[in-house]
Amino acid sequence: MGIKNFFKRATAEVSTPVGQTVADERPQILVIDDDPLYCKLIQEHSKKLNIGVRVLHPTEPITKLKGQRFDAAIVDYDLGTTDGITLIRTLEAELGRVPTILVSGSSRDDIPSQAWPSVLVEFVPKSAGYLEALMCAFDFCKKKQKDTPQR
Repeated sequence: MGIKNFFKRATAEVSTPVGQTVADERPQILVIDDDPLYCKLIQEHSKKLNIGVRVLHPTEPITKLKGQRFDAAIVDYDLGTTDGITLIRTLEAELGRVPTILVSGSSRDDIPSQAWPSVLVEFVPKSAGYLEALMCAFDFCKKKQKDTPQR
């Protein structure tokens, strides 16, 4: 899918009537990556989709996230002092079941799928681009909204 078609589809699905505010209700994505450019690109493009993004550097304590709601997460595997699988397990213990997309600059064929935490729903190589990871997270946000009863 091309970038223009992705944004056309995505913005059509999250359009909001004029005058209605959605700041508290919009989908929330957590991004944990030590690459500031990758995080910045996701933040910038998520604005076009009306998605809130919280970036956490891997050296920051996960306890900072306590009480926050996330509909999806994007976590890098290669984090220097730890790996993404370990971090995802810690996230699950702290935040509960948040569908998580693992990204990496390498193929990660060395990780058997049996070792994946249950919240890990997708692997996206960074070579596929940040939009692929964002689109995957966006799809999980839409699914969660669809499955959540309206008030």
